[in-house]
Amino acid sequence: MRNCSVVFFCLFCTLCLCQTQSFDSIFNLKAQHPVYEIHVPTEYTLFNDQLIRIDGLYWASRFTCLSMGTGVQWINKAFPMEKGSRPYGLIAHFLYTEIQLYNQNRWNIGLRYMLGYGWNPNYMRIRDISFNQIFKNPFFVFYEPGASVQYQVNTWLGLQNDFIFRFCLNSNAELNRNMSQPAWILTFNINYSKLFKLKL
Repeated sequence: MRNCSVVFFCLFCTLCLCQTQSFDSIFNLKAQHPVYEIHVPTEYTLFNDQLIRIDGLYWASRFTCLSMGTGVQWINKAFPMEKGSRPYGLIAHFLYTEIQLYNQNRWNIGLRYMLGYGWNPNYMRIRDISFNQIFKNPFFVFYEPGASVQYQVNTWLGLQNDFIFRFCLNSNAELNRNMSQPAWILTFNINYSKLFKLKL
């Protein structure tokens, strides 16, 4: 219940923030020409008292003050299990939104929000009893608010740093405790439309 309350509070703050932004620049998307990007993020966070790496890939449409997209994440590091057992895996699908608050020269500062769901595809193959207790429910929903800073390296490549906190919603309290953690994300943003034009 505590995680649910925090998530709904963050969503409420997001809606209030949107009200303060320019409706012409954020919601009048038909008059804008989006930039299509491929994002390749690498996330570092704590999980079960271990530093783990989560990789991902998603597609985004960037407008003047708003960026939206969808993608997938998967866990990179295998957890220590009993000999011969499969490692714990993670696959997550999500929706991504970023509100740009500052955009000058090559710098872009904004607030980013991610909402998605995930599961452990190797759940039935795990033999370790302690991990079975943690992951007895392999499905979860997560919400990630955070701040982002991007530096545009050139016309087709941007380097972005995100600082987020993940809230996990699941009936398993142990899984919520392990997944509700802060994280740092390094992302390479590739403007493939401009990159394609450069190759012509």
